[in-house]
Amino acid sequence: MAEEKFQNLPKEVLFLNKAIKFCALAHKTGYIVLSSSRIDPGTFLTESETEKYAFQTGISYGMQKSWQDKLGKIEYSVSHYDNMMVAMVPLLEDHFLLVSMDSEKQRDVYQIVNGKIIPFLKYAISQ
Repeated sequence: MAEEKFQNLPKEVLFLNKAIKFCALAHKTGYIVLSSSRIDPGTFLTESETEKYAFQTGISYGMQKSWQDKLGKIEYSVSHYDNMMVAMVPLLEDHFLLVSMDSEKQRDVYQIVNGKIIPFLKYAISQ
């Protein structure tokens, strides 16, 4: 089960790049299983708002999966907000990772996701 195998995953993802401020492992239903943060709780979203965001992301991800037969598997998605950037990276069949990053690192977000997070997740899954 992902919850056991990836116990330290959110904390490890934080160390991949200083721009990463928050990481959560969530079930496809949006339930946050594990999380780790480099910022004070409530700086951007309260715990309740973070849970709601994860829930809505789970719904969105589930809806996007209906297009996979025609468009291919979703590798990740990125939402750009004025104050924060959030990447959603699918993990196994039933989970996804939510990763929040500094909006000031907008140019670097794809390098962080493609060059750091995805290779790290592939390694973590293979262990």
